[in-house]
Amino acid sequence: MLGRKITYHKLTPDELAKKHMGFGLPPDYARSLAGLDTMIRGGGEDRINDVVQQVTGRPPRSFREFFEEN
Repeated sequence: MLGRKITYHKLTPDELAKKHMGFGLPPDYARSLAGLDTMIRGGGEDRINDVVQQVTGRPPRSFREFFEEN
């Protein structure tokens, strides 16, 4: 569908922090971002709210629904 192969590499928090540092981020910030990613991966941001409805006037939809329509 995209015309290219997409590969996922599961990284540990330390590996991810090292990647961020490789892009020039300061170590403390890189570790903070890696920690946030780990928290999100574990479901820390898995919640529902009504912001989309408030802002757009339309009910929210899943990423899959959006992707399939576009």
